[in-house]
Amino acid sequence: MKALDAGARERATTWLLEGLPAACPAWLPQQRWFGAKARTIRAVATEDVVWVSDAAAVVVLDLTYDAGPHERYALVVALGDAPGPLPSLGRVPSLDAVAVEAATDRDALAALLGGFVADASLPSVRGGRLHFGDASARARRLLAPDHGPLALKTLSAEQSNTSVKVADTFVFKLFRRVQPGEHPQLEIARFLTATAFRDVPPLDGSVVYHPADGSGPCALGALEGWVDNDGDGWSHVLHEFEDAARRDGDHGALAAQLFDLGTTTAGFHMALASPTDDPAFAPVPATPADRRAWRDQLFAQAERSFTLLTAHAHGWSEPAASLARQVLDRRGAVARYGPVITDGPAGQFDLIRIHGDYHLGQTLHTPRGFVIIDFEGEPSKPIDERRRKHCALKDVAGMLRSLDYAAAVVASRLAPPAAATVESARLREAYADGYRLQATSHAAAFLPSATEDLRLWTAVFELEKALYEVEYEIHNRPAWVAIPLQGVARLLQRAPA
Repeated sequence: MKALDAGARERATTWLLEGLPAACPAWLPQQRWFGAKARTIRAVATEDVVWVSDAAAVVVLDLTYDAGPHERYALVVALGDAPGPLPSLGRVPSLDAVAVEAATDRDALAALLGGFVADASLPSVRGGRLHFGDASARARRLLAPDHGPLALKTLSAEQSNTSVKVADTFVFKLFRRVQPGEHPQLEIARFLTATAFRDVPPLDGSVVYHPADGSGPCALGALEGWVDNDGDGWSHVLHEFEDAARRDGDHGALAAQLFDLGTTTAGFHMALASPTDDPAFAPVPATPADRRAWRDQLFAQAERSFTLLTAHAHGWSEPAASLARQVLDRRGAVARYGPVITDGPAGQFDLIRIHGDYHLGQTLHTPRGFVIIDFEGEPSKPIDERRRKHCALKDVAGMLRSLDYAAAVVASRLAPPAAATVESARLREAYADGYRLQATSHAAAFLPSATEDLRLWTAVFELEKALYEVEYEIHNRPAWVAIPLQGVARLLQRAPA
């Protein structure tokens, strides 16, 4: 990085405000964390700049599109004589320098993380500020300049954000899409800290941007404790699944692990349902209006998915085309879930905060079991929607769908007869049993009391999820559409009488 004196920083600020926006419409869609690749960028403006050192700045961009609402994105920008391995944003003629995106650069990130040492609040060039909070004692100690250079490793699994392992102790996650409101990742982590649940990474710090226009604080980053692991849950389950299938087809060991994952998931929900005076987390009873909304969402999703199947299935090869015909023949069975949702006794339970985007990739496998990560919900949704309380079984349904996908992926890798041994039913049952036994043994008020009601509600949310997956795969990965179609066909066949 290139250190700037006061005059050079002023020229750099001018370029960040006026020159950088011109480079962004072509550059942003190439970044994997950019979530609006399907939209056409109409204009980019630099909303604000916060210098975190004499060489690096946090930049907040405001993007408008040909259609739909505007969005904010965050960059970390540094200047140098040459871009090197970092993504180049363009030349700054007034400084004869190159601007680079430096969120994974050691010096730039060290400057940014230095704000945790003193709970800093740094001013922006347009009257806002960048606030560093929630800093743990170990964050203040280990991130202090006199502690020595930071060892950094960019984590490749991240999609919508950028995550960097810091000094084998922390993970810093930069939230690329910036939205006003209480960020679920920070909010849930803070809440869980006050509970006995520990199968989540600890929160060691937060970075929040406060714009001058009063539109509300926007989380930019989270510093979390590093959890030693042997991979995320998706990779682990695929490996164990495939190994068992190649060996003898006995998935007993993996079933036991997934039973424990079910237990951990129930513990996560029980912690989120802890008694509290905080209205953001206090459980509330599901109302008739909630249940009508879920029914309407299921029916609307079914209509979208069935319309797409009708339009596209004729061009598919078997078995996807055959599955599509089965599903379309049984499409009327979706309506049989309606009375269960709106009128059945299964509606008597509390709504709580949930994960909101729960699948195997949102867990880590460790020597002591699974750890749950990434509580921000679906990044494409507004924060208010991600913070909404819901039925806990929506998370359970998400994990069951993930297990179906894992089984299908492993089966596609194997030749007969090993492929024929890959079946998700036992693993799904193990996970669901672990969840049910742990939650019901503590009389969790966020679940229906009767086992059959619990199964019916899980089926409702799994059906909605599987129908959404059909829509997604038709648009994005048509070769995978048979996976959710199998789930939809099973759930329609088992629809209540």
